[in-house]
Amino acid sequence: MRKLIVSLLFLVIGTLSTFANGEILEYGGMHFQWTGGNLSCSSISIGGWSRTTWMYNAEVIAEYNQDGSIPVYQGREDCVIPEEFTTTTDPNVYHVCRVTKIGSEGLHNFWYAKRLVVPKSVSSYGVMAFYGLHCVEEIHMLCANPPVPDKDAQYMIVMFRDEIYSQATLYVPKGSIPAYRAAKHWMNFINIVEEGDETGIDYVHADERSDCKPKIFDLNGRQVTNPDKGIYVINGKKVVLK
Repeated sequence: MRKLIVSLLFLVIGTLSTFANGEILEYGGMHFQWTGGNLSCSSISIGGWSRTTWMYNAEVIAEYNQDGSIPVYQGREDCVIPEEFTTTTDPNVYHVCRVTKIGSEGLHNFWYAKRLVVPKSVSSYGVMAFYGLHCVEEIHMLCANPPVPDKDAQYMIVMFRDEIYSQATLYVPKGSIPAYRAAKHWMNFINIVEEGDETGIDYVHADERSDCKPKIFDLNGRQVTNPDKGIYVINGKKVVLK
């Protein structure tokens, strides 16, 4: 009995120490780190076989070169953050990581990404978490409640590049537009559309600044760059072009 207790204690200390020291996990071409929250453990024992599952909260972090520079992922047009993932280095021990945060500079590797998908499990983000996205056109937020800045990021004026706020479209769950319109950083987006809405017409919004070129949509909700004659949606209003 004493030997069993010592063995379990060693397992707990060893596992906690590994993640507490900042072990970086790679999954699906992205990098993650334990945030220190939601640590739990469950065990299953059947006959002579047993499996232990540890659950953690994790955050998205950027990959860095040895010289401290950040590599840019070429050809990665999609940046889809998983809600959770499982890793193991032992057939009897599994680590389930639930992604709850996008860390500081977390998406800096995804310079060329055109589409970002953030799972509903994400509730916060760090300093400059999204600033590395230079080419993103679609941002799909699956969380009904807008993620909030952490204690360091809350003092930042912007979190995305200015051109992203004016050119990209932010997709949010149905009924969530008011929440995003009132949330720090997310309120800066000009175009916010409800996810799953076929046209998105009623949710296209643009400010009145003359230096902001409005987006034009047809009646099917598709963006048009060179509109011909017909009826379009400009600045959230139906307009007839002749």
